[in-house]
Formats: sequence, C-alpha cells, structure tokens
Amino acid sequence: MPVSLNALALLDDRRKASVEIAATKGKVAAKMLSNRAGASIRTSSLALKGLGADGVFVLRGKSVHDSYRYYELPQSSSTCDS
Repeated sequence: MPVSLNALALLDDRRKASVEIAATKGKVAAKMLSNRAGASIRTSSLALKGLGADGVFVLRGKSVHDSYRYYELPQSSSTCDS
C-alpha cells in the first residue's frame, strides 16, 4: 500500500495556481487543479513544498502543461510504511 499524504492545496505566488499534492511510495504526483486564467500552467519556477513520509520534500518541476507529472522523492535513511 502506498504511503498516504493528505492532499495539500498550494498557491504559486506568481500564478495563483491551485496544486494538489499526493504522495505514493517513493514518488509524488503534482496535479494541476485550476488557475485563474483557466489555461495550462508552467511550473518552471514553481517550488512545491509538503510533508512526506521521510519529512520535508521540495519539488521543482520543469514544466507541466496538463494532467500531472511524477517527481522522485529524495531517498532518506529512514523509511516509513504507516
């Protein structure tokens, strides 16, 4: 069973875009929910922060136009399957 993480709604200061974070084992999916313009969002400068099973992770995406993209979580010395 994947590591569960409560969905977080994060706001990018520049684009005011809603982003949902969901963690799975070893990976994190960042999914675009909505934005003011109703168009696709480029996250080249968007840093997503949230709490993962191993503590704090920071995601920096190159670009996401629609749907979602998976990002690798940094491997920590501690693993948790709660």
